[in-house]
Amino acid sequence: MIGRFWDWHDKPVKERVVARQILRGAKFDVAEFRSRQNDPPDCEGLLDGQWSAVEVTQLLHEEARALSMKAMKQQPPHAESYYQWDRDDVLRKIQKIINVKDGKHYKGGPYKRFVLVIYTDEFVLDGARMNQFLAGATFRSRVFTDVVVGLSYEPSSGTYPTFRLSLSRG
Repeated sequence: MIGRFWDWHDKPVKERVVARQILRGAKFDVAEFRSRQNDPPDCEGLLDGQWSAVEVTQLLHEEARALSMKAMKQQPPHAESYYQWDRDDVLRKIQKIINVKDGKHYKGGPYKRFVLVIYTDEFVLDGARMNQFLAGATFRSRVFTDVVVGLSYEPSSGTYPTFRLSLSRG
């Protein structure tokens, strides 16, 4: 399913709003937060009193998104597609995202922390399921001191489910 919750047409605004909301949901004290013109990183600001670089990216299933986009353009529109994620798929995809972002050269600073915010609107990835999938998982990162995954707003809980991932240096 095509996620629309975190959608804005202005990319820097989107990155800043998404990151701030998810970081606050993950219990970071966020201050002096701003978009960067010369990224990466996408944003920077004080997190728990430390000057921090924040990179923002989306977890999605590209093939399902492409099928949904095609279906929505048909007349009449057809049903959107979604991917039935399982634990291994989610863990592999998150590690792949971390690996890609680990390979970038980050400008600015000096930064005390490097934070990766991964957001998703994937239809089957709700708070309960992500909690199960991420339980006991540890991810490798050379660059990031923190990685946080955030989901769309869940009316049933009244929250934006967020997950601070366990990291090892690797």
